[in-house]
Amino acid sequence: MTDGYYLSIYSHVGQLAAAMDVGVRHDQNMALWKKTNNSIHLIKHWEFERLTGVKNHSLSFPDENSAINFISEKLKSLNIEYKQIISIIGTPGIHGIFPASIVWHEQERYTYHNLCHLYSGLLLDTDLFKNESILALALDGGPDPVVDIDARQKHFYTGAYSNKGNVEYFHIPSPAVLWSMLRNRLRLAEGSLMALGSATTAEYIHPVPFPPALYTISEIAESAQWFDELYNNIMSISETDEGKSFVNLDKSFSLQENKISMLVKIVQNYSQELVSNTIRDLVKKFSIDTKNTYLSITGGYALNCPSNSHIMNKHNFLGFIAPPAVNDSGMSLGMGLQFFYHNVPDFNFKFNNAYQGTDDKTLHNIVKDPEFSDFIESIKPLDTKELVEDLQLAPIVWFDAESEMGPRALGHRSILADPRTFKTKDQLNHIKQRQWWRPVAPIVLMEEMNTWFESGYTSPYMLHTFTIRKEKEHLVPAISHLDSSARVQTVRDSDDHNLYQIIKGFFEKTGVPMICNTSLNDKDEPIINTIAEALNFSLRKKIDVIYINSNRIKLRNHNSYELKSPRKRSDLHYFILKSDQHSNLLPLNRRQAMIYYHNPRLQTHGSSEKEIENLLRKINKIDRMFGKRADFQFIDIWHFVEHDHEKIVQGLI
Repeated sequence: MTDGYYLSIYSHVGQLAAAMDVGVRHDQNMALWKKTNNSIHLIKHWEFERLTGVKNHSLSFPDENSAINFISEKLKSLNIEYKQIISIIGTPGIHGIFPASIVWHEQERYTYHNLCHLYSGLLLDTDLFKNESILALALDGGPDPVVDIDARQKHFYTGAYSNKGNVEYFHIPSPAVLWSMLRNRLRLAEGSLMALGSATTAEYIHPVPFPPALYTISEIAESAQWFDELYNNIMSISETDEGKSFVNLDKSFSLQENKISMLVKIVQNYSQELVSNTIRDLVKKFSIDTKNTYLSITGGYALNCPSNSHIMNKHNFLGFIAPPAVNDSGMSLGMGLQFFYHNVPDFNFKFNNAYQGTDDKTLHNIVKDPEFSDFIESIKPLDTKELVEDLQLAPIVWFDAESEMGPRALGHRSILADPRTFKTKDQLNHIKQRQWWRPVAPIVLMEEMNTWFESGYTSPYMLHTFTIRKEKEHLVPAISHLDSSARVQTVRDSDDHNLYQIIKGFFEKTGVPMICNTSLNDKDEPIINTIAEALNFSLRKKIDVIYINSNRIKLRNHNSYELKSPRKRSDLHYFILKSDQHSNLLPLNRRQAMIYYHNPRLQTHGSSEKEIENLLRKINKIDRMFGKRADFQFIDIWHFVEHDHEKIVQGLI
């Protein structure tokens, strides 16, 4: 295979999908790779939501030209031209010099989407893959049919046991769909749901049967029936049912919040039990010595920190392997690794750190811009002692070098604060417009983990929860959940020198080896991507001090800043259908378009009037037969918050 640049893209091209806002793929992203002999290097990773401002970006490119223009603009910042890309991987309709041959010997039994999740963990460090034992589970909601048109006829979820590179694959169940149902029904993201689950003391005490194991689309209806019955039972509770249906009503919360918390606790416990039982059976089947085996969990469910920690502690694995972008925001990572695994024998790759995103070096130009110049009081180089003093006074904005991969801020696009008071949590939740009960995560010096947390181990990507030691909990109230746990990111000097030095300085000053960290974004906004967006945020939120690329900036005159909303991001226009393209669209409404894109064989029709009539008949027949089924609703579950397409278009004018 030719040496040079390769691009893996998790996206979609389709005029009708762009016009109708049909989410064929969500959390879209792309990764640039360079192959040199059998060595593979990840050069850059882009998450589309940070570029367009559309949360969980699921908008399609209208056509190939729009996609090429978007890609070319991103490559230009790296002094690379589109014509240098040898192959485009993962998104049909976008082409490089040579077509990417996407093959997988597991094709008949396993879905491409889920295998790419699997490889994003299994192949994250090929030295470990070749020389150690790894048990890998890919636990997501379900596959997309863009590359693998038979995906929804297969088993959805894949596991693998690798012993020094010899891999055995198998089907596994996943609890992720239950969380999708929670999210869809309650209109709350999984992070908020998990936080509320552990925030109250309320517990449902009626016996609940174990949910059905979900392997394929055919089990979704049964899972939905289990969920609906549980949901209806809990939501019908009144306060007079305390002691009969539930116990420990938490008066700090509304009755509805107590109900949601009870529901989440049940789903969480059953999710952990399902995954734990799956691992128990696999350990027995393959005679796995867990103390000498790494565990890899990928897919959206891997964002469930309490579950990851529960599994690690219960089964005593040697270590945990996963990228920071475990959900679909890291799909291009898995697509690239899948491609090289099948096309470059004995390839070498090592994922170095989370900071593979874009950088912004325009500070000295931005501060001269009329939008911001009157609001800059001073700029000077970072001094760690002064930064520690700033942290003790109020939360600060921290913007440093390349952005992190994945849905969580890992100390490059963050708001940092002092963890030693309850006031800090209230300040951060006010800034972020979040519920008062939302906890705040700490970044902790790795060498101090076991001093402050029980059963501590490395957690560089904030994928694990640990219990704060009782004698330390009163010292860090801002990070403590109701159950005395915290969702932790660990840091070593080799992970991130600047971040490490800040926390080390804070430790030397206060005796506390951690700081609060929350993502740099407003409510319903993706994580901030540029310096201008960070300044806009800081001025709107009345934050006095912001650190940008090792510079301390003191702001002033906040009340005179006229813009009251987040800055519009630059790249949304690549995904908007031009007015002259609407005349070429198929005559389908949005529901029909959704059926069309989620049934790939419908897309082989011709353009004659008779063929279009036949297509409409097939679509309407599918709707009549399956439209009310839970599995049908599931294919569009990521659109529970509809994008207001007209407002998106108007925002560009």
